[in-house]
Amino acid sequence: MEDDQDPVYDTIPATTLERRALIRWLKAHPVWNHPEHGKNNFSALAWIDLAYVNPEDDIISDNGALNVKPQVWIEAGPYIDCAEWVKAGGYQPSHDIMLDCGGDTLEEALCELAVRVRYHYGNYNED
Repeated sequence: MEDDQDPVYDTIPATTLERRALIRWLKAHPVWNHPEHGKNNFSALAWIDLAYVNPEDDIISDNGALNVKPQVWIEAGPYIDCAEWVKAGGYQPSHDIMLDCGGDTLEEALCELAVRVRYHYGNYNED
């Protein structure tokens, strides 16, 4: 893939059982593990918000009266080592803009995050 091309992500599964399995996979992904103690901390590393957008283009319009469609937006990222920037060092949550995504429902947004995590951080076995 060339740098100027957008990534091509997997499609979101069609069935509820497949989507539920994908979300379970996402939440257990090692990308959310703290580097020092290994604890998975997905809920602290994913920022989830409700946004209202213009249904014509799914973008927040300058004309607020047009923003009537609710969407769930997610920003997330793994822990990063802050030793180079902060004297105290340690690990802090990051914001990886390649994971920014959203959907019309929470399920859709989490599935979209899952396919982005798989693309950028790899697959893993749950075993």
